[in-house]
Amino acid sequence: YQDVIRLRDGSQLHVDQLSEAFELMISQIGGQPKAPGGEGSVWNGVDTLIDPVDAAAFSALMWQHQPDLIVEIGTECGGSAVFFATIMRQYTRTGHVLTWDVAPTYRRCSKMGFGRRTWKGYKSALWAQHARDGVLVARTADVTKPSELALIRSYAQRAKVVWVIDDGDHLTTPLLVHFHLLASHVTPGGYYVIADTRLERTCQAAAKIRYFLPYCGQILGRDGGPARAVAFLQNQST
Repeated sequence: YQDVIRLRDGSQLHVDQLSEAFELMISQIGGQPKAPGGEGSVWNGVDTLIDPVDAAAFSALMWQHQPDLIVEIGTECGGSAVFFATIMRQYTRTGHVLTWDVAPTYRRCSKMGFGRRTWKGYKSALWAQHARDGVLVARTADVTKPSELALIRSYAQRAKVVWVIDDGDHLTTPLLVHFHLLASHVTPGGYYVIADTRLERTCQAAAKIRYFLPYCGQILGRDGGPARAVAFLQNQST
């Protein structure tokens, strides 16, 4: 693996530059929510807020490692939970996707929509099917409450491969709290994913062109965002 791409004219392009360009392209700054593909991707007819590259990576890793328990923090409109549950159902009949949000999905999604997109995964037939079959379990609660932690523990004790995906409010302190409460459930070789570490760079780019994103004040300010949380955890491990 090389982090520099050499172009024909002799110039060099860092992989990180390509990554940042892609991140900005799929952000609201790039105007992509107005395009047919939009921000996120559509899987099995259900809108998600997972960008196509992340979705492909998740799908490949799920098939490779076959987690039978995924704990998701941040249901939003339910598209990603449907995505995870649909893939999981293809390789196991006993797996579960547990998804948490502090606000009901209908309230989260009432003001969302880009163009003709509705983002209402929780209203899809797949959501209803997975919930009826017990594959998808949605909770409206603070995941840090003792009762919710006990529920996670009960599922984790019965699972063979456990992942945690934190796609919640994206602020540093809650992310660190969630990690310290839930990371012990992740099985060896499994994944604990802190989503959207691109947000700091997206907010910095937005500030340069005076593009207002409501969450950037917190992300770039004292609260910090996902990248700061990841950096803190990496420093702790060294």
